[in-house]
Amino acid sequence: MNLRTAIITAPRPRPTLARSLMSYRDAGFTNHVHVFADGPVEALRDVNVTVQMNKPRQGNFRNWVLALSTIMKETADWYMVCEDDITWSTAAAVVLEKDLKRFALDRICGGISLYCPTRMAKILERDYNNGNRLSHGWYGANLGRKTWGAQCMLFHRVHAFELLTHDSFIAWHADQRNDKNIDAWVAKSIEERGREIVYRIPCLVDHEMGDNNSSIYGAKERPDLRTTYFAGRG
Repeated sequence: MNLRTAIITAPRPRPTLARSLMSYRDAGFTNHVHVFADGPVEALRDVNVTVQMNKPRQGNFRNWVLALSTIMKETADWYMVCEDDITWSTAAAVVLEKDLKRFALDRICGGISLYCPTRMAKILERDYNNGNRLSHGWYGANLGRKTWGAQCMLFHRVHAFELLTHDSFIAWHADQRNDKNIDAWVAKSIEERGREIVYRIPCLVDHEMGDNNSSIYGAKERPDLRTTYFAGRG
């Protein structure tokens, strides 16, 4: 799989980066990983990792853009930006590689989410299955700034280039007030360009380590950011 991967990280109440990276490797991914850190990071045993310490701090949104922009300098078919609090399902690398070989590049998809929080799942269930639980497959949503979840975003090089060169996205990035809400700004750009974020069901990643453990919101309860569609739960 011709993939480039970045992880963004910032200090949390409980550190998660090392465990998240270990889960990535246990899932079968062997590629080099770029880590973009907005503060001190825990010790990492993985030698196939480059850690970039941001000075000055970039903030959640700008760190994400920095991560994608940097890995885009390397030639690949697919680019993935992960948050530092996800864990992966068993054999996710093999599953994802098979999925991407069959993935149809069209004028609808603007990006892929490998995580589907409950807030988004409720909308997809309503729109695709009369409010009932979703079966295995791909489901598109175009909600703009009402979108939740940027835990693991995957882009074909065409999608990534269109996002990073979108005039509105560039303007939002330049506005220093926009310090967070990656999901909102990425989804708003995709909406403006008439495309959708496509969700994989079941999810290949989970977000349990980030529950009540946010680098931005601390221990704030956010139940709609959890998922019931993680592949590891059947």
